[in-house]
Amino acid sequence: TRVISTIYGERTVDFKDKLTWRPSDRLSIGARAGYFFRETTRTVNLPERYRDFSGGLRLDWLITKDDDLQASYAFDQYDKSDYQQLRHLDIRDYSNVQNTVRLLYNHSFGETAMLTVGADYMHDYLFNTYLAGAAREQDCYDVFAQYDWNITDKLEAVAAVRYDYFSDQSNSQLTPKLNLRYKPNHRLVLRAGYGMGFRAPSLKERYYNFDMAGIWIVEGNENLKAEKSHNFTLSAEYSRANCSLAVSAYYNNVINKISTSAPYFKSIEDKLPYLPYTNLANYRVFGADVSMQARWQNGISARLSYAHTKERLPKDKDGNTINNQYIPARAHALNANVDYDHQFTKRYGIYASLNGRLLSGTENVEFKNYYDVTEGTVRVKYPAYTLWKLSLTQRVGKAVSITTALDNLLNYRPKHYYLNAPLTDGITFQVGVSVDVDKLF
Repeated sequence: TRVISTIYGERTVDFKDKLTWRPSDRLSIGARAGYFFRETTRTVNLPERYRDFSGGLRLDWLITKDDDLQASYAFDQYDKSDYQQLRHLDIRDYSNVQNTVRLLYNHSFGETAMLTVGADYMHDYLFNTYLAGAAREQDCYDVFAQYDWNITDKLEAVAAVRYDYFSDQSNSQLTPKLNLRYKPNHRLVLRAGYGMGFRAPSLKERYYNFDMAGIWIVEGNENLKAEKSHNFTLSAEYSRANCSLAVSAYYNNVINKISTSAPYFKSIEDKLPYLPYTNLANYRVFGADVSMQARWQNGISARLSYAHTKERLPKDKDGNTINNQYIPARAHALNANVDYDHQFTKRYGIYASLNGRLLSGTENVEFKNYYDVTEGTVRVKYPAYTLWKLSLTQRVGKAVSITTALDNLLNYRPKHYYLNAPLTDGITFQVGVSVDVDKLF
């Protein structure tokens, strides 16, 4: 038995603003800035402090009726510190700073085609007292081009290519993408697509080393390889009057998927197991989705969707999946949603919503004791469950909204609480009031 989730009291300050200047109809310049602060006390006299500073500039320039240019710069710095109240010292032990520049150019060839080219640059800096060397940094570049072509009134193609480079470990990859859309009539749309994916390991995944809530020590792996994937999709959409039906299927094959491996102890003196990052040799996901939705003039709308997912993970010599610290994907998932929106008078309207999800059962191979993995594993079955939420929003005048909600209507409580199991212990009632100040007067 161990604590999966604990809610601590906290105080939060959040501020953000945005300014836009349009010197002409063709030119727009924007600036934004934000600040976030949160303090949480998990240990007496040693509250944890989290800060985020963000800002950016953006330029949008309509050069001609067929050409436009976007340029932007973004800054983000996220810090964590521990405040020693008795000594009045604020000791920073984590900082992630990112500076990003983007250029994007579009050229339209009338109504038949459009060419998009662009580039990104990001400098990533990571400081942590648990990192080897305390700080790491890398430069990330990418360039890309995309061509949208309306071949005929019924057929459209989108082709793209992208090149990525990461200075840490000198990772680079060229990835293509191709999508086709065929519309035989105004009611039916068919789509097919292929895309190659690429993800280099982040600085955290390669160099991080930290105690995760007393469960285990997450350990970076400097020898991680880049993750590559091949992704295929097929879909069809049919609409008539106020109803629509969509069916899709996909297959993803991920090579060297970046994940975490089984926890282990480095020595008998270790109090916590280590959880290292690793590459999975081959990871495959098959899936299919079906969704139906309808909207009526009386304000009622409904949506019903079903998803089937099948994962294939690498297995060890005993037939157990290598990556087993999370619950595997539920094979079947059903989502339902019904909304009602009506404005009774100029000063009063309501929006009511009922939504729920049903998930099939699954099973997982787990360690009997995460504090002593030598005790071996056990197969745990997780039953099917359903969660429902009913909410009502009342609009009073132009400025005031009152929201009430009942979450987990059927009072579901998991038999086993696990790392990504629903963290609920029964039905909850929520009340909220929103006032739009600039609409009061």
